[in-house]
Amino acid sequence: MKKTIPATTIGLDLGDKKHSICVLNADGEIIDERTITNQRESLRRLSLKCPGARIAHEVGSHSPWISRFLKELGHEVIVANPRKLRAIYASDRKSDRNDARMIARIARPDPQLLYPVQHGSEKAQRDLLQIKLRDNLMRQRVDIISSVRFTLKSMGRSLPSPNTQCFAKRCRTILNGCDAPLLTMIEPSLQLIDLLTKNIRELDRPIERLCDTPSSGGPLDRIVDRPSIPSRPLGEAGGGSQKLRGGPQSTSRNTNPIYRL
Repeated sequence: MKKTIPATTIGLDLGDKKHSICVLNADGEIIDERTITNQRESLRRLSLKCPGARIAHEVGSHSPWISRFLKELGHEVIVANPRKLRAIYASDRKSDRNDARMIARIARPDPQLLYPVQHGSEKAQRDLLQIKLRDNLMRQRVDIISSVRFTLKSMGRSLPSPNTQCFAKRCRTILNGCDAPLLTMIEPSLQLIDLLTKNIRELDRPIERLCDTPSSGGPLDRIVDRPSIPSRPLGEAGGGSQKLRGGPQSTSRNTNPIYRL
């Protein structure tokens, strides 16, 4: 990463609708300060106005695609880690404009002071998205199953703990012969469970293709060790792929390797 002072340095404070920008010249003087909309065309116009500028911004929801887009436009892009930068997260004068100024002033002399992180490729991000979506569907299914089991317990109907794959079928089999009206009440929830199970299985196929050779433990076993999904460490290793197969749940999303890609 270049440590020479560029002719132009831009600090970006990213937002959902607008970004605050601060443009510095080689002497550290502010030559432009304003907001732009969160659109590719606005970023393109900024690039045309400041060609070849060093651009720095914090990690955020929009930072992956914005950093890739600005690099394609020929810029040196630094993605700052705000948790490592006390001057930003602990500032008593925190605002979008001040954050953009601070990022620009730190990035101008030495980008390493921003503790830069490297986002993965778009393909890696899409691969990870499939895993996260599947995990989200599984969480929804667990919530509905828990709600159904609580409802049945309140009515004096206790069910054994079956596999989530066949929970709806087991409920129908047990209640159909002893309490049909109660089955009618919970049927909409059982239909949602069936739909979620179907969608989870459909997501299993592309996720399985991310593995070179599925192991005996299941198609998703050891997926975090596969080289087809580039990873970057953002925390200590922990968790595992059991969550993906419906196994024991991790106590924290941050300890699961699939969230550190």
